[in-house]
Amino acid sequence: MSYCRAGEDSDVYVYPSGNGIVCCSCPMIGEDLAVTSALNMLTHLQGHMSRGDKVPRAALERLLREAGFLGDAPLTCPNCCCTASVETTAVVQCFTYGLGAAAVELSADVLVHRCTSCGEEYTDAYGEIARDAAVRKHLAGGT
Repeated sequence: MSYCRAGEDSDVYVYPSGNGIVCCSCPMIGEDLAVTSALNMLTHLQGHMSRGDKVPRAALERLLREAGFLGDAPLTCPNCCCTASVETTAVVQCFTYGLGAAAVELSADVLVHRCTSCGEEYTDAYGEIARDAAVRKHLAGGT
């Protein structure tokens, strides 16, 4: 089963193969790109996101899970270790990149997890990928 197919919500077609994972007719290189691990494909898809290509969240989450960054266990609050009361909300997170006069405000679509027991808010590995893609897009002149 593919990770994602090119269409309205995706600019890439990524599927597992016998030797690893393939980005079919990769828009960045114009031919199939095969990698040997989920982590390598995550890195490749960061490049797509940096260009502004659409990559479905479900595909990234599946690859993160396969790479060992996300588990199937319930979310656990890093502050109070509670698992029963973690709520998740999709938000556009604004952040500052750079220092002084060179600093710019960037944004990324992330999931914010909030523990209703202690109030702690945090993001996950997907948030890191989304923020990194926003920085790479900015550096490439796409802001």
